[in-house]
Amino acid sequence: TIRLILSRNFGILEQVPNEQKWYVTGATVEWWQNGQKILTLSPVSADSGHIYIGTFPTKVQPGQEYEIRVTHPDYLTVRAVQKMPTPIASLSEVTLDRNAGVDGNGSTLSELEVSFKDEVGVDNYYEIRMSGSFSYLQYLGMDPQGNFLYDTVYYENNVYFDNTFDPNIEKGVGKSVLLSDQFFDGETYKFKGRFAAYYGGGVTDSIPYNFVIRSVTPEYYYWSKSYYLKSQTDDNPFAEPVSVYNNLENGLGIFGLFSERKFLI
Repeated sequence: TIRLILSRNFGILEQVPNEQKWYVTGATVEWWQNGQKILTLSPVSADSGHIYIGTFPTKVQPGQEYEIRVTHPDYLTVRAVQKMPTPIASLSEVTLDRNAGVDGNGSTLSELEVSFKDEVGVDNYYEIRMSGSFSYLQYLGMDPQGNFLYDTVYYENNVYFDNTFDPNIEKGVGKSVLLSDQFFDGETYKFKGRFAAYYGGGVTDSIPYNFVIRSVTPEYYYWSKSYYLKSQTDDNPFAEPVSVYNNLENGLGIFGLFSERKFLI
């Protein structure tokens, strides 16, 4: 399925009289495959006409070219094209050492390791990310008998990998790791990432982790890299300005695609 929220941009000094002015209704939103229109999205409801949804007639396929196109009588046509990346085929077993040492703060370190074969002669881009399933007790108050009431709240927290020693790695959105095969084209690449489990020294981490490895489009790679760099310069008047990568024709934003494989470890 696809869900698209359509909004417009205003200049930094423009006065926006109403928050609803951000939203754009009455547009025609289309999904194209290999130069042929295969889907027209519909407004989700009369009250939410700026949200467009649709169901693909077939699954998005690797190697196929896809385009998102939006037309509106008051604006220029906005479009972007992407080619669906091929999933990583040759992938070793994902292993996690939950007791890989202790960092300077006394937190137990864990180390993730995975290897994959890069396709030769093709500019490939990858993303690696992992999140842990954490929980905490939330205080709800007291019942009429004076007993304390609690509820267990579960949440996902992205892992931050410390990989400053690997020249292939760039940092991306959501604590992700970005890779370009510029220096390992056609070879087997081994990723080893250490992270602090945020437990006291000597305590072994036992929570489950969701590991995701993606083959991404170049546009996704450059957007994620630039977005991260910009986030590091926010509120710093002495930093060199960073422009976030954009690939929408007559618009601002990113249209990216990725193929991913998921593991619970």
